[in-house]
Amino acid sequence: MTPRLDPLALLERPDKWYLGGGTATLFAPAFPRFLDTPGFWDEAYFVDMRLQRLFCVLLVDDGGHPIMPRRATRRWRPDRLTQIYTLEGRHGLRLTEERTVTPHDTLLSRLTFTNSSSEASRLHVIVWSLQPNLAAESRSSGASDVERDSEIVSFAHYLSPTAAAAAGAEPERHRLYVALGGSRLPESCLVNLAETTCSDPLWQSSVFPEKFRAGSLTGEIRPEAGWEPGGQLHLALHYVLEIDPGQTDALSVGASLAFTRETALDHLRADVAEDALAASTEAWRAYFDSVPYFECTDPYLERYYWYRWYGLRLMTVDARAAGAGSLPNPCVFEGIAGFRAHISYSAMCHMRETAWMRNPSVAMGSIENFLASQVDRRGAPDDGAIPGRLRLFAKGDRFYHADWGAAALHVYYLTGDLNFVRRIYPDLVRYAQYFDRVRDREGSCLYDVVDQMETGQEYSSRYLFVDPQADDWRPIRLKGVDATCYMYSLYRTLATFARLLLQTDEAVRWGDHADRIRNAVRDTMWDGEALIFKDAHPETLERSPSKAAVGFYPFMTDLATDRHVAALRAHLENPDTFATPYPVPSLSVDDPVFSAEAEWKGKRMNCPWNGRVWPMTNSHVAEALARAARTIAPDMASAAASFIKRFVHMMFTDNDPKRPNCFEHYNPNTGTPCTYRGVDDYQHSWVVDLIMKHLVGVQPEPKLGGKIVIEPLPFGLNSFRCEGIPIRGHVVDVIWNDGEGLFVRVDGVQKAHSQQLQRLEVLPDPPQQRPG
Repeated sequence: MTPRLDPLALLERPDKWYLGGGTATLFAPAFPRFLDTPGFWDEAYFVDMRLQRLFCVLLVDDGGHPIMPRRATRRWRPDRLTQIYTLEGRHGLRLTEERTVTPHDTLLSRLTFTNSSSEASRLHVIVWSLQPNLAAESRSSGASDVERDSEIVSFAHYLSPTAAAAAGAEPERHRLYVALGGSRLPESCLVNLAETTCSDPLWQSSVFPEKFRAGSLTGEIRPEAGWEPGGQLHLALHYVLEIDPGQTDALSVGASLAFTRETALDHLRADVAEDALAASTEAWRAYFDSVPYFECTDPYLERYYWYRWYGLRLMTVDARAAGAGSLPNPCVFEGIAGFRAHISYSAMCHMRETAWMRNPSVAMGSIENFLASQVDRRGAPDDGAIPGRLRLFAKGDRFYHADWGAAALHVYYLTGDLNFVRRIYPDLVRYAQYFDRVRDREGSCLYDVVDQMETGQEYSSRYLFVDPQADDWRPIRLKGVDATCYMYSLYRTLATFARLLLQTDEAVRWGDHADRIRNAVRDTMWDGEALIFKDAHPETLERSPSKAAVGFYPFMTDLATDRHVAALRAHLENPDTFATPYPVPSLSVDDPVFSAEAEWKGKRMNCPWNGRVWPMTNSHVAEALARAARTIAPDMASAAASFIKRFVHMMFTDNDPKRPNCFEHYNPNTGTPCTYRGVDDYQHSWVVDLIMKHLVGVQPEPKLGGKIVIEPLPFGLNSFRCEGIPIRGHVVDVIWNDGEGLFVRVDGVQKAHSQQLQRLEVLPDPPQQRPG
């Protein structure tokens, strides 16, 4: 057997900088200004709390003259960012900085100085944090409560009442502690308050030129001096390094974040005392070992599989140690910057992907967090609604339509966990009841979209159909194809869950309602002339003139039949509608408002849905095509595989197989991503699930009798190998080689073999009874 690939080595590249430890802390500035300054001066996040200028590293000589580092090289892997600097005026002296974010929520830099000259070199390292001071009556965020012990300076960072209220939180001030220190005792320190001035990480803009005397900081600790308390707190620790000729010396410095000072101090001491870089590597390797192993002969598909798993851990937030707040379970945040939140529209994607992990807690937490924040006002119209966005100290706000039913059923089919079903079933029932009560007052079995934001698909002709000014964020009402498909999936899921829970009458009721939705979609939303499903007017049930990509969503379910298959051929192979070089545009090319360049009415937009290729839409359409190929259009199997390959291949910078990306949207003609947004690693789609279900061919839905179904689509690969797939208490391996055939192992035992790439069904052995 060939050696396994190393995901960390596979993902290594020189043009990334995002770092995370899989718990609460993220360093991923969209447009970093100070990446070439040692330390973490650009913004970082603890859960959704934004912090800037946590620390940088300044170098000076005995006389207090700055020694400027100049970055020479950069190398990134998920576990670390390595930068090598030359030092201005110090011939033969080199600095290697290795940054990481640890699972203990420490942002850490290990500084290794190498002296290749013939003379000893002495320098001073100043670790500097610059924070806005928080006055007692201040309404801005800031730092206060500074303490210093022998090796560490710590302070409290407050999220102010104003900022908390803007985030939807209760009007109270929330406190996060930051501990700043290093792996050895500092020679001196300083905490000094100053009026606000330039905040760039420069010796000249700090207070140090006046406070560094005779090779030492003055040692003042005066966070509250001055005639008024506003301004900036300069917090500094000072270390002296002497590097002999031909030798190296290393110093680790970091900032730990936690909701108690004691925890921050303990985590910092632990992380700077041990080899935190090695621990980070070990944690990332353990994570990659917790997901199915995959390799194949397509370098784009292979690398993207591991890249998506990297992105999922990067955005994973486990705030349980922080007192949970609105996030009692681990989950995946949608992205960086403004997307640093738990968002329902993407949570359904995270459930599909993380359900393939050996531990399904993130998949389950991704729905259970939202159900825990479900609107609970019995008798009120919005009772049962699920918020669209959760932050740690904020009540849920907004609303997004989401395919909760299909995602929850997927988690159950992979895990077989009936307790999960018991936990979520009552709340999903309340959600369905909310939709029937509020979103379908006519009893049409078609469901309302009431503003352009809640579909996650703003700026589209979909909404102009019911209101020419819908793009002005006015309330609207539209019977949405996507909203209705999601509700259909939910009712089918409720029927399945009710049967599992032996609630036969409810199962029949949910199934009957799903049948009525199915009939309404086929009768009202199907446009036999345009050959696509369309949104409908809530009063007249007239179909929209717009052809949107959501018109393919019914093919993800049995809403679409063989009489509708012409839609896939008529449009996904037609360059005048949806067959653009990079599939698939969110709106048909022949729509009057179509734009490939992200423009709406002549203005470039951040999030336009009038023609850009969105990975979120592609995930849906890929799933729709693959399901159609298996159920109603077997001749489209190759087209489905080709679509997934083209989708994944699009998400590589300059078509370089070593540079995967995931931006919000792409140009359908050129594949150019929206780099102007600066939001990479955006977890707003699913790819792992497509690879697992359609390339490897694992179909989670159990056959009667508990059979495991393997049915790969024809991707044209010479070989692939996927091992360690967890399915309902079993471990499955699927291996394909075009010379030896398709092999399926269950719990280490070969169960099936075929010379051809074809459907195989295997019956696992029953779990062994433990003695006693």
